[in-house]
Amino acid sequence: MPPTTTPFRQIRAKCDRTPATTTLTSPVATSINTHDREDDLITVYQAYNAAIATAACAAQRLDASPRFKLTRMTWVKPSWCWMMYRAGYSHKDANQERILALRMRRADLWALLRMAELTTRAPSPTITSDAAKVAGGASARNGKAGHRDGNDPAKDGDIVKDRAGESHASGVKSDKVKVQWDPERDAHIEKLAYRSIQIGIPAALAARWIAEWIVDITDVTDTARELKMTLDEEPTIADGELVERGLCPVEEEIVVPADLREILRMDLPDTA
Repeated sequence: MPPTTTPFRQIRAKCDRTPATTTLTSPVATSINTHDREDDLITVYQAYNAAIATAACAAQRLDASPRFKLTRMTWVKPSWCWMMYRAGYSHKDANQERILALRMRRADLWALLRMAELTTRAPSPTITSDAAKVAGGASARNGKAGHRDGNDPAKDGDIVKDRAGESHASGVKSDKVKVQWDPERDAHIEKLAYRSIQIGIPAALAARWIAEWIVDITDVTDTARELKMTLDEEPTIADGELVERGLCPVEEEIVVPADLREILRMDLPDTA
């Protein structure tokens, strides 16, 4: 185990294991599991508008809708709670009103991350509170055409800078996979003492990711909304109880190969 700085970087995800491996039985987040196989399925999340999500689930192809564009970077995240934070439990706006769970093989996730470089984020001049980002009621901005999902961490006005210092705004083309580490959230969207990964898939790789690396697609919007309703009605409910009710998935810390830990800078002291 690497030294545990606060916050430190780790990848936690819902992992569906192949039959030859040990099955998880505990209804709570688990520690590192050593029974890892390349065919294990790792879940990542994205948020889309209704047209894109409906077509994607029906065809089991993320690009099934003509409104899906392969011309911009698309961001995925393995953390359910971070997805809830980013999309406001699906209530943030019309372009993030449907939450999709995408499963991909562990080996393909590692292949994707081996093409990655880290980004850093410059603060936005406008400070937005956590409460405003996840207002309980729908605040959809209707009438907006096109594909703007809730996956771009720069979309709220931040500028992303890579390690070479090059800045680019949301939507600018890039041929590199981007990785960003942000403070993890619990189901109440409170910050936790470690960082969660976000993965930016460039347009140059999007077609391959969609055609070869996404195993299946599930709409989990109803679960997100039921989670929000439960939190509103029972504000002191524990995360473990939410897992038992099926409103939060079991997420375990995934063993990351040593070469990837170096690429992702997982063991460096956190200075943010």
